[in-house]
This record gives sequence, C-alpha cells and structure tokens, in this order.
Amino acid sequence: MDRRRFLTRILPGTTALVVVGGWTTPATAQLPGFPPVDSLLPDGDGLPGVAVDDFYDLGDNLIQAAAPTMTLMRLEMTEDGRALFELPRAEVGQGIDTTVAMMIDEELDIGMDNIVVTLSDARPELMFNQITGGSTNTRALYQPVSRMAAAAREAMAQEASARLGVPTSALVVGGGGIAGPDGIAIPYGSLSQATMVLGTPLGSATKPVADHRRLGTFQARTDALAAVTGRKQYAMDLDVVEDPLHCVAVHSPQIRGTLASYDEAAIRALPGVVDVTAIRSVPTLGIGEAPSYGLSTNPTALIVAGRTFGDALKAEATIEARGLATWTPGTQAGRGDADHRQDLVAATLPISPDLPGVEAVSGEFEFNHIAHAPLETMTAVAHTTDSSCEVWSAMKIPIPAQEEIAAQLGLPITSVTCHVVTGGGSFGRRLFHEAAAEAAIASRALDRPVKLMWSRQEDMRGDRLRPRTFHRIKVTKALGKAVAFEHRFTSGFTSFSHGFGDAVTSLIGHTTPAQYTFAQYIFELMMNQPYDLGLNTQLLNEVDHEINTGSWRAVYTGTGRAAEEIIIDELAASFDTDPLEFRIRNAKDEGLVRCLEWVRDNGGWGNPTPGTAQGIGANSEHRSNMAVMVELAEVEDPYPAPPGARGGPSNYRVTKAVMAFQTGIVMNRAGLEAQMLGHLNDGISSILRASIHIEDGAIQESAFSDFRYARMAHHPPEVLMHVFGSTTAESAEPGGAGETGIAAAAGAVANAYARLTGTAPRTFPINH
Repeated sequence: MDRRRFLTRILPGTTALVVVGGWTTPATAQLPGFPPVDSLLPDGDGLPGVAVDDFYDLGDNLIQAAAPTMTLMRLEMTEDGRALFELPRAEVGQGIDTTVAMMIDEELDIGMDNIVVTLSDARPELMFNQITGGSTNTRALYQPVSRMAAAAREAMAQEASARLGVPTSALVVGGGGIAGPDGIAIPYGSLSQATMVLGTPLGSATKPVADHRRLGTFQARTDALAAVTGRKQYAMDLDVVEDPLHCVAVHSPQIRGTLASYDEAAIRALPGVVDVTAIRSVPTLGIGEAPSYGLSTNPTALIVAGRTFGDALKAEATIEARGLATWTPGTQAGRGDADHRQDLVAATLPISPDLPGVEAVSGEFEFNHIAHAPLETMTAVAHTTDSSCEVWSAMKIPIPAQEEIAAQLGLPITSVTCHVVTGGGSFGRRLFHEAAAEAAIASRALDRPVKLMWSRQEDMRGDRLRPRTFHRIKVTKALGKAVAFEHRFTSGFTSFSHGFGDAVTSLIGHTTPAQYTFAQYIFELMMNQPYDLGLNTQLLNEVDHEINTGSWRAVYTGTGRAAEEIIIDELAASFDTDPLEFRIRNAKDEGLVRCLEWVRDNGGWGNPTPGTAQGIGANSEHRSNMAVMVELAEVEDPYPAPPGARGGPSNYRVTKAVMAFQTGIVMNRAGLEAQMLGHLNDGISSILRASIHIEDGAIQESAFSDFRYARMAHHPPEVLMHVFGSTTAESAEPGGAGETGIAAAAGAVANAYARLTGTAPRTFPINH
C-alpha cells in the first residue's frame, strides 16, 4: 500500500483514537468483519506524519523570490581569457565564491585560476537576489550561473565555428579555448567579444551531472592561501579612503540603553584621542518599533576617534573605567535569565492533555541565549560628504543597508554606495549592518573618512543574540504506534527586520494560509520532523523581551530539532528499540536512512570505546540529510573556567565523531566537509559549553575567555565524514549545507551525555 493511500484510510481511525482517549485495544485485536488491526498499520513504530517542509521549504521560498532578477547577473569573458563574475551574495567564510567559480569552470573548462569572482555592490534592481541566508546560495545560483557559463561557451563556439568553417558539433571545447577537427585551438580571449553574458539564458544546455569533472571534487578555497598567510583583506585592511580617522564605537553596557552624558573634555584629553562625537544609529529593534535616527537625539553610541585603533581602544577602556560616559537604564534593567525563562514558560501554547490509559513520552527543554561572536568584529569604512556616501563593510543584505543609510543621512539612495566586503565569519550576525550605518553617520559627524570597528567587548555585549527558547514536546502512543507528535516551541522574538523577511513575505500570500504569523511561517518552512510519528503539530509562540536578537545559524532547528532528537531517543527506549535502528525504521526520507546506515556501519555503533558513551542524532533540512554519531567521555577541561566564573566547568569532551551527509548534486566536497565540522563544533558548544548570561539587563560575557565556545582542544581527535550525492532526476539540484547538521550534532552530544551520566538533560548548555 503506498503512503498516500494509506493516509486516506488510516487518518479517520487515528482521529477516533484521540477522541475516545482511553481506548487501549492491543495491536492484535480484531473487530468482527474486519481484518486484524495490526495488518493495517505500517511497519514502523509510528503512523505516517506530514510536515509543511516535506513539500515546500524556506529555500524554495527564497529561490522563488530571487528568480525574477537572476537575469540581471553578469558573466564576462575578457580578452586575456578570464571569466569575470559579479556575485550578488556575501562571502563570510562559507566558501560560496569558490563554489560559484567551480560552477563556471564546469561549463567553460577554463581553469580555476582564470575565474575571478567579485562581490557585487548593493544593487536595488537585484531585489531579493542579493540576500545571503537560509542555506540557499548554492541552491539558488547553481542553475542560473551554470546556464550563463554554458551560454558563454555556446557563443564562443558559434564564433569559432564561423572562423573555422566547421559546424559546432565538430568543435572541442576545453582547456581555455575551442579547437577544430585539426586540433588547432582558438583561445577564449580572442573569442571574447561575443561573450558578455547577461542573465540566465533559458535555452542554454548545461552539462549532465554524470559528466561533471569539477563539481563533486575536493576543491581548496580560492582564498585559502591568502587567509592563512594574512594577505586576505577584510574591511579594516582596505586602503580606500584618504587619511581616515580610526574610530571605535562605545555602547551602553545595558541592553538598549542610550547615552545620557559624557565628559567630552576629559575624553578629548586622553592620549591619542583626536575627536569624539555622539550619534544615534539603531535599525528597527522590535515588534512595531519604528527606526529612529539622527546625530544627537537619544544617542546610542559614542564614537571615539584616535590616531590609531590602539589609541581608540585604550580610550574606550578608560572611558568605562573612569565612568566618563553615563547611560540610561536599558529595556531589561532589573531583569535577567530567570525572568526571561518565566516569560517563556508562561507563554507556551497548550499541548494536548494526557488521557487515561494512553501512553505518552514527553519532555521540556530550555536553551539559553547565545552570541554569534564571529572572529572579525563588526567593522566598516565610510566616507560621507554633504552630497554622497560610500561605505565598505561585510553586508549580507546590502540593499536595505543602502536604503537605511540614505534615510539617516537625508540623501537620495542613488547617492549612497554600499560595497560588500568579505567578512571574517558571520553565523547570521552580518544580516544586520550596524557598523556600516554607524560609520556613515560618524563620517558625517566628524567630517572625515572613518574606519570604524567594534571592540571584542562591544561585539559581545552589543550582539543580536539567538533568543532563549523553551520547548514542550509530547509523543502520544496507541495500538503500539506513535500516533501524534506535538512540539510547542516558545522563543524570544527573533528580529527579521534586516530585509530577509521582505523576500519571504513577497510570496507569503501564495503559499500559506493567511492566519499564519510571519515568524510562524518561517518556522513551518524550516522545522521538519523527519520521522513518521503520526499527526505532527509544531507550533511557535514568541515573546518580545526587547532584547536585540537576530538569526543564529539554524534559526529554529538548532534548538528545536535538537530537543526533538532527545525525545526520539526516549521514545525509542519506550519501544525497547535501539535509538539508531528506531530512526532508520521511521525515517521519512531515504537519504536520511542512507546516512544513518552509513554511520551505523562505519562508526562502531553499539561498541563504544571504553570510558565513553555513544549518542546519535539526525536531521533533514534544506533538502539535505545528516546523521551524526559521537562518543563522549568525562575528561579534565584543558581550559577550565576560573573559580567563581559563570558556567562552571564542562569536563566532557567528544572524543569521536562519525558524520554522514546526503544532499542532491555535490558541489565542493571540501566545502561540505568544512560545513560539517562547523556543524559539529556548534553542536558541541551549544549543548555543553557556550551561552550568554543576562543579569540586571546587561550581557555578562565580554570575550572568548568567558563566552566559552569550543576551542580546538574540545574538538574530537577522531572525526570520520562521508558525503552522499545524488544524480537521480528527482534530486538533480544541490541541497543546502550550512545548517542541516547542527541539530543532528547537538542531539547526538546530548544523547551521549544522557547515556554517560544516566541523566535526562533538559537545560542547555549543560554548564550554563
């Protein structure tokens, strides 16, 4: 019986089970005139379950929104034989520029060294095609970029055909040129006049996946050598303005506090300080709050300009130590973690009541605030005059940045130029552009070009946090099957005011019932419960704590699916089934089954290294699947927290990790493995170590010394990874890779911790 036919037959019966509640008919019961009940039930441990994400996910939404302006991209062949492509996405360490170069080389066979990928300035005409987020870059760009390269190849082939007097079918393309039957090749450079390609020619045939020779290989990043030798340039390294002031931005230690006063004379007298000013630059903060800008009204930042950054940073420290600036109480003055937890618990939507005689497996989980903490803090260079502004910064959504800066400065948008610069990490942080806005305003206020940076302390305290979350999960069982899966997900408000939401809402009326809230809509498109466990309901409720928040890698799934993976282990135990085999038996996606089976067969599942406990986690997201197995041991932390420090010790280390990732077409295997390692470290950190503490309205952490993210010494010494691709017609597209494994890794670590300690972990990180 196929899945859909089974659904139509079994759902009425499922409803009856819920209504009558106490019906405890065993699976072997038989009603007169009917076949045995268990003969109608599927082989797995649960009834079929369906989630919105099974059919349409966030990536589908964003790809649709971006599609109309893909025709505005440019690929150019130069006379010296190079291919130039302007990438309308931000490179923040994920390697998208290398992947796009591979797509171009796949069609042109020109060599990676002859492909130059630059980042596009803000171009309003690109609209939703200039958003970097949601693990959609590769998914959205693969077909358009490949077709552009194929069109360039066809154009040059036509020109070569005319010159050589032979049909294009007789030509051989590759090696940076096109050769005729006699073997004489014409270099691409001499054919380039015909090959300025705009947009995405629909008729251009790309190579079949089976013929790929570049895509699917291990390709080192094109910027790897520059990065490891220190030659790679980030915003602060650019020499693009004359005689800039070196500025740091000082903000309130209180969340959303504003500047009350400052001792200008004392600050100007500090060594190396050349100027100081107060500015307001706060993008939309919360629900219903409008942007408010200006140079002096309720300033939010003190800009200190020094002869060097060293001078400015020393001045910043002195201002805090000597109290040379005072601040108004923030929005959370007098409140802290316990208050926020209480708010979330109170706002959690109801779950179905327990019914007499009906078995259920349930749990409540909490995840604390966490910071983005990219290695490169928020930075920007700006030159603002009375009639124009030019800004350089790592901006993942530069068009709203351009609009906002123009509004702040009272300039037409055409007078503001936003240059997108490679960023040193993001994890969602650079969806917002505070540094670019502050630099633009500061340059106007100081009447000089500026280089502006946030110190590490400012970057931590002023971060847009991943909100705190609370989860109540319940799986109801009847007739020996899981018949209903309920997840009530309560979160602090996540701000999407950076422009990402505009792309989503551009299609919201076409794809979802109107009663869904915007956040619920994004939530439904991301959260995919990947197992057949009956009627599935995952509902989000948000509480606006008036805290600066933003998307953190794996926005909802990083906590939500991790919590679900813990319940899956406990559910498997209730069926007296091995947790890995339980997942295999009930997984909805064959790709997830492949991952789980590979991990089982190659990871030594069931035979842990002495002194360790094993844990398994899995996830399906962005049209990709991931399974992670870890071994966890209790060992002395090489970097223990000092006595009395928040968080306390975390004497647990993942000693072994085995990971399997399944996606559609594989692009860069090296890039995918790098993403998998990132997933693993995020999972280790968010379960065992790293969180933000809020006390009396202020973030307590200020550096990596107290924001205890996993270091190299906490990374497992043994990691085994495998990537599955697919060449089937149904999956001849790449999947997303930036977030899928985070929940899988987090779930695996939490489950290993439970097995090692004999506890049922509920609050994360463990050492908060």
